[in-house]
Amino acid sequence: MAMPSASASLDGYILKIFDDRENEYELLEDDYHSSIPERLRWRNWASNPEGITGEELLDFVNNDPF
Repeated sequence: MAMPSASASLDGYILKIFDDRENEYELLEDDYHSSIPERLRWRNWASNPEGITGEELLDFVNNDPF
């Protein structure tokens, strides 16, 4: 199985950091709207125990977000 590139791993961590920050904004600001597309939000793909894994995950991290 191929390993994700360093930049792809960094992209994933960046999405996690943004998602954590957005969770804060959603709690603190009633009118906050995320600028991150729904499909790229960490909570919608990485935090799901039944989410994507293996080659599908590598393809997503390496090719989809950026």
